[in-house]
Amino acid sequence: MILLSFPSLAWEPQDDAFKIETPDTATKPAFTPGGKDVEFSNDFEWLDDFYDSFSDALDESALWLNDHFVDDCSDPTRNGSKAWARVMMGWEPRAGDWSTFPLKFKVKVNLPNLKQKVNLVFSDNEEEDFNRLPLETSRPGTDSLDKRDFSAAIQLLHKSNEHAYFRSRLGIGSAQIYARTSYRWKKKLDDDWVVSVEPSLEYYMNDGLGYRFLTQMSYFPNKNSEFRAFYSIWDREEFSTPHWKKALYHLTRFNYKSTLITGILVNGVTEPNYRDEKITLSTRWRRHALRKWLFFEVEPFIDFERQNDYDTTWGIALRVGGYFGYAHD
Repeated sequence: MILLSFPSLAWEPQDDAFKIETPDTATKPAFTPGGKDVEFSNDFEWLDDFYDSFSDALDESALWLNDHFVDDCSDPTRNGSKAWARVMMGWEPRAGDWSTFPLKFKVKVNLPNLKQKVNLVFSDNEEEDFNRLPLETSRPGTDSLDKRDFSAAIQLLHKSNEHAYFRSRLGIGSAQIYARTSYRWKKKLDDDWVVSVEPSLEYYMNDGLGYRFLTQMSYFPNKNSEFRAFYSIWDREEFSTPHWKKALYHLTRFNYKSTLITGILVNGVTEPNYRDEKITLSTRWRRHALRKWLFFEVEPFIDFERQNDYDTTWGIALRVGGYFGYAHD
């Protein structure tokens, strides 16, 4: 059986970006792609055929895989196995480079035949996805067609309480075997503030031991607006210096079809001194159109890099993407 194939499709950043949360639902975002009970056009019926074919292939793959993972405590049925995918393709022209066509995808398959909550995760570049902040968009340098790095992993989730869970992975990425465990704690502080922290430990067979610490603070001035601040630091034995990121974003939900994110992202290192290496200003507009699973994005951005003496580099990202699998229905 052919499980999955992506001849010309891909995905984008971590899409929690467009799930505007409220403090009362801090562990379950209230805004899902396209929204619920939102009407879309019935034109272009071929889109429905395409979605159904792709989602059926995902589900059949999930059922086939689930049948091959059975333990002594499982119910050997195929009920409950699901797969979903996020895919994106685009064009990101910038000053001096008009030939950048980023490509990303991520596929997740759950395996209910195992008594523990286990998923299989497939993506185009697991290491870059891990390093990327939740609202950070993919950068063309690592997402071009000639720099694909297919990754696959088994992921185990364990919820310790209503505010926290552990997540562990064993897989192949960056052409080497790796293992990673993360702990995430998230809590509502009051009516307007939510905080989360996520420390992680990892080991890559070639790159050695590493860690990452990620923290996030969210402020909700009203139900359709949110400010999010991030800080992360990431290091590994193979790295010459730890890498850090700081970011501040403002999210505005106009309706269940349109969202705007404006922000500043700063990348830096700690050696030879604690300093920034790159600053990015961007505004990203996403619109779900034609179907609730289909979205379009426009993101103008400005980069200032130390290696270029902070000269201004302008660019714009044009993307189209979608969510597939009946888990999104």
